[in-house]
Amino acid sequence: MNHHSPAPTSSAASGLRMRGITLDVQDGSQRRRILDSVDLDVAAGEVLGITGPSGSGKSTLLAVAGCLQAPTAGRAQLLLGGDSPESTVELGRDTGRAAARIRRNHIGFVFQQPNLWPALRVMDQLRAVSRLDRILPMPRSARRAVDARAAELLEAVGLADMGARRVGELSGGQQARVNVARALMNRPQLLLVDEPTAALDTASGTQVTQLIERMALDNGAATLYVSHDAEQLAALNRVLTLVDGKVA
Repeated sequence: MNHHSPAPTSSAASGLRMRGITLDVQDGSQRRRILDSVDLDVAAGEVLGITGPSGSGKSTLLAVAGCLQAPTAGRAQLLLGGDSPESTVELGRDTGRAAARIRRNHIGFVFQQPNLWPALRVMDQLRAVSRLDRILPMPRSARRAVDARAAELLEAVGLADMGARRVGELSGGQQARVNVARALMNRPQLLLVDEPTAALDTASGTQVTQLIERMALDNGAATLYVSHDAEQLAALNRVLTLVDGKVA
């Protein structure tokens, strides 16, 4: 495996495409470059590992892809397949309401800290994702579809019998699995993963990394996986290294 493999130059029919992503921030009286002309492609169902020293721009790259931060220059696109204008989602241009809608409809996030509600049952944790933006109650048919999706994901992450358990009763590894399932509830085309195994032991971390790979493939989600853990990244087919905001 090549830990410094650049992104392929050809773009996939569907997936994530980033071109010339540059981000400058004001640091006192000077401008500091956090990302410098980053290019990458991630096909639907593929996991691209992102590594590099602290301060190299890894999490900032996720923030741009996740419409949480607008780049100074460059273009990030989520390609949904097809030739219509609606089949290309522009990422990072807006961080307001339009960006929130893009995140809700197209992007799933897996962070190091799951930020799950400890008192909430696992099944309700997943149900809540599909109801966050709703004002009116869900029709019964929609509730059934949400429950079916939640049950499907819990089975896929190996927690089929944990739906009625409260999150606070679960181990760290089990909470990480719930975190992955929650991120996939709305069938995102893009999955952004930031240090999901940092608080786990090696065995649990390996299981979570393998789970993310499998779930990305099964759900057709282009996935960026940021980690410092070389052992976890070794399992991935492609790993991109950032140094001082540039692809090494």
